[in-house]
Amino acid sequence: MNDKDSNGVLDTVQLTEAEQAIESAEEAKQAVDSKLTEITSDGLINQAKAELDVNEALDKAKTNATEKL
Repeated sequence: MNDKDSNGVLDTVQLTEAEQAIESAEEAKQAVDSKLTEITSDGLINQAKAELDVNEALDKAKTNATEKL
């Protein structure tokens, strides 16, 4: 058993959770990129506004992944 940070959770479990969070963040980024292309293709939504929304979603995914480490 290995728990170097002594938080009561095995490091292997934390690593697995972090890897899953990173994978989820990567999937979220792909989904966001696809949605960005979709919603800006008709020109009705401003590219800058859409990018702000994308960045907020990515920041949330990164925060979730970081919390797992």
